[in-house]
Amino acid sequence: NLTAQLTGVVFYDADSSFTIATASSAENKNITIVGYLRGGVPGEVLEAKGYWRTDNLNEPRFYVEKFSKSLPITISGIKQYLNCVLIDELDPELTDCIVKKIGAKTLNILTHNSTKLKSVAAINDDTIQQIFALWQKHLTINKITDFLHKLSVSPAFAAPIYHKLGVDAINKIKTNPFILVSEISGISYITASFIARQLNIDFSNTENVKYGVISLLKDVAQKGHTYYPYAKLLALTIKKLGLKPEPAADAIACAAVENEIVIKDLNKGEGHYVFNNKAVYLKANYNCEKELALALKQHLAAPLNAKFNMLDLPAHIDALKNVNDTVKKPLKTLPA
Repeated sequence: NLTAQLTGVVFYDADSSFTIATASSAENKNITIVGYLRGGVPGEVLEAKGYWRTDNLNEPRFYVEKFSKSLPITISGIKQYLNCVLIDELDPELTDCIVKKIGAKTLNILTHNSTKLKSVAAINDDTIQQIFALWQKHLTINKITDFLHKLSVSPAFAAPIYHKLGVDAINKIKTNPFILVSEISGISYITASFIARQLNIDFSNTENVKYGVISLLKDVAQKGHTYYPYAKLLALTIKKLGLKPEPAADAIACAAVENEIVIKDLNKGEGHYVFNNKAVYLKANYNCEKELALALKQHLAAPLNAKFNMLDLPAHIDALKNVNDTVKKPLKTLPA
């Protein structure tokens, strides 16, 4: 067993949580710790079970098998911890001033009774609110990190989840993990389904399967598709999500009704009607394409002197004069 205070983080991989850190204990002031520690903050107290190994290095390393981390309790540890956590937002001199005045109770007061910070002469009410908000944000992200770890999900998503879902993020995920698909970049429907299974949530109903449709559209968008043909998306939904045609179609319809995606009919007239000839967009992609099309139409419709009234760009003007029908024709039919 090892009880030590972290003094630094040498290496941390956010996706796997693999960490190499330095630490100090009562018996040894210079320890290298290796394991899947989900990072660490200098000042934290580490309680770990593991083993010592020398490898090819001169000094032995402690390899962690099980661990728990807790907030620092010493004055030096608290200073170190707060300066690391609040380094981008708060003057280190102010942090030192707070700890010097309040002492070992600093973290407890920050968590439960921040108004006591008024006893520090250098702090006004606005600064107290700022410090309290920063500290609560840090605690919440830590809780989300622990929650994701228990679900075997990368802790790298903790901060984005906090920024999107706020302080109640964990409860929102427990209620409906599929919101992660639409809100958090990098979390797929497969990952959300994996979380749902662990939380004993039914992921087969239409409301939840719609997030699978959104995830598939994100995947094809990453490959360069602004939209995807409806028939191909339906086939992809059936194949990837393991659905029958009717539930797959219902899920696409549900996503459209709830304004998560946009479906546009590509048929130009009754004489040329093709069944399911539709384009399916992610809402954001549709809005971008629509705004871009409008801007291009306005640009082409404007007189040349209005386009370049403040610029002397003969090469651009010549290029614009030579815009051919291949470009102009589709622009006339784009959504206004």
